[in-house]
Parts: sequence; structure tokens; C-alpha cells
Amino acid sequence: MRQFLKSLPSLRECPVVVDVGSGGGVYLRAVNEHYDSCFCVGIDPQPIKRDGVHTVKAVAEFLPFKENSVDLLFITASLDHFQSPERFADGLPAILRSNGYFMLMQGLGDEGFDPTHLHAFTEKRLAMLFCNMRLVSKKKLYAFAWLVPNSICRAFSFIYSKSTVIMLMRKR
Repeated sequence: MRQFLKSLPSLRECPVVVDVGSGGGVYLRAVNEHYDSCFCVGIDPQPIKRDGVHTVKAVAEFLPFKENSVDLLFITASLDHFQSPERFADGLPAILRSNGYFMLMQGLGDEGFDPTHLHAFTEKRLAMLFCNMRLVSKKKLYAFAWLVPNSICRAFSFIYSKSTVIMLMRKR
């Protein structure tokens, strides 16, 4: 969570922030606290109602937002649950404002048998999926980075192949 929050971009006042695949809204609440004033909404096909979290029942491939209406849209470890990540990626630029951001935190590789994980990703596949957006910054974090400083994790990554990538992209 700490690395995710440190990677958040600077936004204009009163930004519109969307969490796709929000579940119970843990990340959404943290983002809401991170920005002084923002309108945060979670999108999930089976939203969990929690106090202080606005959620909408919807799927990622058909987001219920007008064009140029979102300042930051983020996904935390749920892209592998989408029916069609390609359809989501195709529609994403339309709803982001000019200079709007898309932030993705996703595990790489095959995470073992889980029927809810419909896709496995590599960094290359993620880059190809979102190639219609300009990459502003990219940071690779390893799954055990909360225990050990990231520089040490990077040095020993050949031992531990499971990693999580945080990508921050900006609309052209």
C-alpha cells in the first residue's frame, strides 16, 4: 500500500478518481485520504458497501463515465479478473481528461490455479495492452518488497520470480 500511495501523481484540485475492481474499497479510501479534496468512486461487478466509499455496480469493459471526466483511474491487482482487458484498454483514453492518469498495480506471471484469474500478464503484455497511452513513469516492485528495501529485492529478483509492477501512464 505504501509503495502504491508513493506512486500516485499530483492532481489538480477536486480531482475525480475511479478505482476499477474496488471490492471493499481499501485502496479507494487510502487514495481519498491522500488527496485533500477529491471525488472517489469504486467500480465493481459485485461491490461491497462500506461507509465512506461510493461504489457503482458495473464492469470494467463498459465504464459508466462521460468522455473527458476522470482525472485518475486506477486498478489494483484486478486486471487479471477482467473478461476483456483489451476492451477496457480501448475505452480508457476516452474517459480520461487531458493529462489524466491511469495507474495499474498488477502481479506478473501465473499466480497458480485460481478460477477468478482469467489472464496472466508479463510486463511486455501490459505495455502492449496500453500502448495507446504515453508512459510517464514505471516502477517495478517485488512481491516481498514490504519486508526488504526495493533495491535489495531488485538485486535478488532472479531468486524470486513473482513480482508486482506499478505502472503510471498519462493520456497524450
